[in-house]
Amino acid sequence: MLEASHPPLPSNDTSETSCKLKNIAIIGGGPAGAATALSLLKAGKYNVHVFDANQGAKIKIGESIPPAASAILKRLGQSKILSDADHLDCTGSVSVWGDKTPGHNDFWLVPVGKGFHLDRYRFDQQMKTAAETLGARWFEGWQLRSVARRNTGFKLQFHLVNGSQRQLHFDFVVDASGQAASFARKLGVVRNVFDEVLCLCAIFSLPKNSNMTNRSLVEAVDNGWWYAARLPGERVIISLTSDVEIIKAKGLKDPQKWNDELLKSQFIKKQLPSKVLQQLPELQVKVARSSILSGVMGEDWLAVGDAACSYDPLTSAGITKALMHGELAGVAIDRAWQSKHRRTIVDYQTKVFEQFNQYVSLRNQLYRAETRFHKQPFWKNRLFLQG
Repeated sequence: MLEASHPPLPSNDTSETSCKLKNIAIIGGGPAGAATALSLLKAGKYNVHVFDANQGAKIKIGESIPPAASAILKRLGQSKILSDADHLDCTGSVSVWGDKTPGHNDFWLVPVGKGFHLDRYRFDQQMKTAAETLGARWFEGWQLRSVARRNTGFKLQFHLVNGSQRQLHFDFVVDASGQAASFARKLGVVRNVFDEVLCLCAIFSLPKNSNMTNRSLVEAVDNGWWYAARLPGERVIISLTSDVEIIKAKGLKDPQKWNDELLKSQFIKKQLPSKVLQQLPELQVKVARSSILSGVMGEDWLAVGDAACSYDPLTSAGITKALMHGELAGVAIDRAWQSKHRRTIVDYQTKVFEQFNQYVSLRNQLYRAETRFHKQPFWKNRLFLQG
């Protein structure tokens, strides 16, 4: 809900003059939305409003970030976030992929920063606090219901958690609403999906004084691939990524059957404490699409993070992409208004498209590297999608 201590919302009057600060709405309060707010407020003086449909209580699945994300936060002036004791150092990853021999990717060889396993709830709260400190106005429980173009900007209608409705005018809108792309889709922008996987995740408590590694763990299996990572607070996340049809056919949403599959793994199960293997999970389901909007910008809007494009979780690039988009978007919007030329917005879209093409190439390379299970449906599907 809107807190009484927040600065006032922008006027409903659409006849705002150019001498006033530009009003910007960011739809979505995750890393992409917060990074955009930070980038904008670092670049210039704007009235930045972040509308988060969530109310701060949603369970957030932890994620690992590579050193590249640390470098982006440093440029945004927020390097202290990852020095917080609530996050856990990640020294790299170990994967069993392509053959039975584990392969190692060591972050300590990368000179730009450190990798981390995040406490996602804490990380998002830190990003929110940083944006508010710079002047962003944050409104939780506001759901975007409709969008109407105006001569300049957009009229947005929101549904509030208390049941009331609000209509507000903004000069520019940033869609940071995740894969739903709730703003862009209301404009009729098409989302192109070329692959979709389902992740069945569970978070377990680790035994006291567990010696489980701080590295991310990945193992390819016949029905997809497993992921495990130690999280802050003596926890571990374990996830099975597969196709919807396979999960349905094998009943893997059933905790016992999911656990049975985990026990069939050759590598992951050996890295986990026996106490974890003996527990039945409380499964969370996460849809992960490889997708991109047909256009990620317009005259008075652009999309960032998963709203713009989403990646297969195998690349572990979700938060890094969100931060990168936010940084680029803030600079692009500021330069467009300073120069009174929209070329920088167009350049932002070009950059997003280029990065997505690079992602597709990497994704295809990773899936082609696993040949042991090429006759199994999950892997045949990935090869088919590569053409």
